Amino acid sequence: MTIGCAENGHYYSWSDSDGTLSLAQQCSKAVVNWGFQISPELGSLIVSPVDEMGMAWYKNHKRQPSNSPHLDVPWDYFFHGTFNPVGDNGVLLNYGDIFDFTIDIDGIAGSADLVINGQVTTASF
Repeated sequence: MTIGCAENGHYYSWSDSDGTLSLAQQCSKAVVNWGFQISPELGSLIVSPVDEMGMAWYKNHKRQPSNSPHLDVPWDYFFHGTFNPVGDNGVLLNYGDIFDFTIDIDGIAGSADLVINGQVTTASF
């Protein structure tokens, strides 16, 4: 997947039953902003605060410092961060994160991990 500049407010998003990931490439700042929102369906099962480990990412296969974690936050928190610096056109970004929480299904509680990951290439369109 290739993502382009978001100066006009455009962003890219992908959703499934667990939540929605959004990415916005800010070409003028050479960064990509990311956000993740847990879905209400999954959120209805979560009975504890959520710990997000801090998005790990790679730029052109080279490991970059992980984003700061978001710890002990409610499930409906908008998790967010920045891949910085990204640079110019044609940069390959790989990313991944883990969210840890407790769920309750029909009175049975257990721990759960939600893993998100993906890969995009930047463009100047």
